[in-house]
Parts: sequence; structure tokens; C-alpha cells
Amino acid sequence: GFSGRIRNGGYDDRQTPTAVSGGLTFASVSAGNNHFCGITTSGAVNCWGEFRTPLSISPTPVLAGINLASISEYQNHTCGVETGGAAYCWGHNWGGPLGIETKAPQGKPVAVLGGLAFASASAGETDTCSVTTTGDAHCWGLGDDRIGSDSIDQRTMPVQTRPVAVSGGLKFESVSAGRFRVCGVTTAGAAYCWGGGNPGRLGDALEKNKPTPVAVAAPICG
Repeated sequence: GFSGRIRNGGYDDRQTPTAVSGGLTFASVSAGNNHFCGITTSGAVNCWGEFRTPLSISPTPVLAGINLASISEYQNHTCGVETGGAAYCWGHNWGGPLGIETKAPQGKPVAVLGGLAFASASAGETDTCSVTTTGDAHCWGLGDDRIGSDSIDQRTMPVQTRPVAVSGGLKFESVSAGRFRVCGVTTAGAAYCWGGGNPGRLGDALEKNKPTPVAVAAPICG
């Protein structure tokens, strides 16, 4: 129960499933490094654990008056997309994964810049990637080749504090940001990855970083 993550009203560990207190009914829950956030069946977002100061050991509303359709967490920041397509992020902001014109941490949700209409967002280690309602992928944060755009030089502009369009003209159904790379599935069902390639993380049989999407190779069987 470190940092109140189990959320049963205390900090003691549990070896078996333990109900989250508060009597809320959740449609989905997402786990971060030291905290959880969940969307109730009415669309309200509640978080608990070490997601802000002071520590919250009970589900606490964080987006009054705004309903999210989806939510994603990775380690220390959280992002979600509301039913109208606006994206909100909060938490630690080293590297700019919150998509605002500052690298300062945010204890409350803030709107991602750019005015884009998103269908989903995925929080990575120090970056965030998303898909718009028209299937275009965007990323922002500390890229290390994870931004996916050939229009920027990651050596001189390593931090992107607002969404940058992923190069290649691909239309994505979904994207998933991780620790070293980003992968997505196009509307045609093809898989693409970009970012850190060592060792073979991009699925193209090469151990090289790729700053823009590269098609995942077909598996070799037999």
C-alpha cells in the first residue's frame, strides 16, 4: 500500500484483491508509478496516491465539471481526453510531457496546447503521444527520437512543450508511448514504431534509433 496506492484507507500491503473505498463505480482505472486514477461510470475522474501534495489515500475528484472518455498514466504524469476531444495532463513535468508552455509540475489538470481534437492520448516516460479524431498522431515532451517528426532536430531542440505532428502521413487507430519508444497501429492495421531501437525494440530487425515511424517487420516463423 505504499503511497496509498491500494486505497483501502491505509498504507498496509495486501496480497489479495482489495476493494477501493469510497463506494464509487469505475468504468476504467489506470496505474501510474505511485498513484492511480479512474474514470467513474458518470465520466468523473478520481485519483489517489502520490499524485499531488498532500498525499491522497482516498479517491479524490481532480476534474470538476469535465468528463473524460479515456485516461493514461506512466510513472509520474497523467493525461486524459474528454468527450469533446480536449486533452488534459497533470503531474510531474520534467521534459514537458504535459503539453504546456512550461516545464513546471502541475498538481491540477491543465489543457494541452494546440487546440486539437483528440480521440486518445498515451503517457510515456517523459513524453506523451496522441491520436486526433482524424487519425493524425502527435507527440510532445522530451523526445530522444520519440517525437516522431523529421521537422525538428532532437539534438538542438530536445524538448517539445506542445504537440508536434508525427511525420509520414499515416493515419493511426491508436498509439502507445513507453519508456524508450512509441508504437502505433494504423487504420489499415499496420504496426509502426519510432524512438530507441536497441535492442530490436522497433520490430524492424535493426538495433538503431528511428526518429520517425518505421514499419514493424513480419515475424519469421519456422
